[in-house]
Amino acid sequence: MLDFFTLGLPIAVGFILIIPILGVILTIWVIYDSIVIEEEMMPLEKIIWILAAFILPIIGPIVYYIIVKKNEKSLFEGNNIRMRQSDLDKLDKLHQLKEKGIITEKEFKEKKKKILEK
Repeated sequence: MLDFFTLGLPIAVGFILIIPILGVILTIWVIYDSIVIEEEMMPLEKIIWILAAFILPIIGPIVYYIIVKKNEKSLFEGNNIRMRQSDLDKLDKLHQLKEKGIITEKEFKEKKKKILEK
């Protein structure tokens, strides 16, 4: 007959091994994302996020995801949303279209407002 100890021990050992592996994977993700993907992030902010991921291997990356990836906020910009390069490119193209007379001032302002509200 199987008892709890025989069934529970392998499951407990599995969880004990999964948690550190998950922490390492999430920490590596924060390091890669903050250095390579988030190019506009300030160097000090990158250091803070990497240290947070090392000190709190699971909680740090979760907080990083919520603040940086999901809400697109910065530690040093308060509630300002950081603009992506694609948004800046769109604004530049809109400005060029307005200067060439392809779109009106009113159309330019409307499209600009939509881009900035994202």
